[in-house]
Amino acid sequence: MKMILQVSVLLLVSIV
Repeated sequence: MKMILQVSVLLLVSIV
């Protein structure tokens, strides 16, 4: 579950 959250944050940061 935490991995998914980390990936989501990384993707969001990448977009920004």
